[in-house]
Amino acid sequence: MSGKPISVSEPAVSLEHLERMGWSNAELIWEQIQEEAARLWLGGGEEEARELWQGALGIAEAHFPPPDPRLVTSRVNAAKTSPAAAATEWAESEPWVEALKPGVRARSSMFHFRLRAKHPGGYEAAGRKALRSLFRQGLDQLQAAHATTFEQRLEQWKSRKPAGFNDYRKLLGAVLLLRAPG
Repeated sequence: MSGKPISVSEPAVSLEHLERMGWSNAELIWEQIQEEAARLWLGGGEEEARELWQGALGIAEAHFPPPDPRLVTSRVNAAKTSPAAAATEWAESEPWVEALKPGVRARSSMFHFRLRAKHPGGYEAAGRKALRSLFRQGLDQLQAAHATTFEQRLEQWKSRKPAGFNDYRKLLGAVLLLRAPG
């Protein structure tokens, strides 16, 4: 490894805050390593990226039991599985995705408050639909059916990553930080 410190764009977060949000320190570290490895890979630092992905795989194996798709992302990025095996394993993670909690987004207008009152569960249904769509995007990426490149996914990650720690962010990281064909 280069010996340079890993640059982290995420502000310092207390372990207590992470735990209240349903996250572990390992999840945040995994995410940061994946992002830094992607940046290095795309910048020509392939050897350093591979080393980081090996470390992220160790974290994933210790903290993300199957069927967590972040484990699949780690295996793909560390080149420890074939695309076909990864796609099969990803498809098997659907129950994990279905168990995720769709995030409640802050809404400021009175329109949104009335909408939630008139249509209970509507926001949850929309959130569940977004999670399913994101899950399918990851599967498509593994099957080389998705049109985005790794560089595009990293840019999407930087722009779409929620500030808070929720289940959507877990799946978003698994999908957008995946170094798969595309």
